[in-house]
Amino acid sequence: MPMFMKKVLVEARQVTEDDITPIAKWCGGTAVCPSSGEKPFPVFVNVPTRDGYKGAQIGDWVVKEENKFRPYTPEAFAREFETLQ
Repeated sequence: MPMFMKKVLVEARQVTEDDITPIAKWCGGTAVCPSSGEKPFPVFVNVPTRDGYKGAQIGDWVVKEENKFRPYTPEAFAREFETLQ
């Protein structure tokens, strides 16, 4: 069976300590703080996906494609996407 690849323009944001709350708001998710009180700031984003919520940690990417969101590790993001110049 032949295989096909589709190139699609997506919007992506990398999760950082400074942008974790705005990214959570952008994707309709939630910024999550640890319950132990070790860190006074959110450490990951719960991203709503078609398969339920998935976590995006600091350094991960959140990708918006056709109004759907999905988190990617830095390695997976580098394999799947290239920056437009």
